[in-house]
Amino acid sequence: KCLGYPFPISKTGLVAVGSPHTWPALIAAIDWLVDVLVVAEGEATLDWEMEENPQEEELLLQTFQGISQRSERQWHQFLRKSMVSFLNNDQEECDELEGDLLEAFHRDNEKVEAYLNRMIEENEGTKLEIERLNAEVNNVNNAHEKQEEYATDIEKFLNLIQTLEDHKAELTHKVETLTMEKSTMEAEMGDCAK
Repeated sequence: KCLGYPFPISKTGLVAVGSPHTWPALIAAIDWLVDVLVVAEGEATLDWEMEENPQEEELLLQTFQGISQRSERQWHQFLRKSMVSFLNNDQEECDELEGDLLEAFHRDNEKVEAYLNRMIEENEGTKLEIERLNAEVNNVNNAHEKQEEYATDIEKFLNLIQTLEDHKAELTHKVETLTMEKSTMEAEMGDCAK
């Protein structure tokens, strides 16, 4: 009783240790006592108080992995403190520890929600930027298509100009030929008229 074992052990069970119906209760008590000794022995090495380092806490709250580590650390700290309170049969301290843990989890949840809201806003901004860049890419593609069309049109115009120049040269050659024939005919007509 003085160690805080939660179940009663009868004196007759201790006197008649060899009877089979007393073994389960006594083995459970011995197991519990071993657990108490392990906790008491390791109590000096446990981190009973959470070190409050705001910069480290903020860094932990930047990622989901950090938030998970912090929550796990808070949970283990709660378990260690509540075990000691349970062993001391201090229900008020257990309730207070439970309230503190819930309050810490609520604060962390608020921070996580704020973080998620910031991430959602960043994602929306990124989506808008992607849409804008896609529109620019489409505009660039349209400009390239128009440039190719213009290049094709310019090539057609150059071919047309070359064809027209060839036709002009041909017509100029015909005019010269006809002019020479006319001069020759006028000369012949002038000779015939004399």
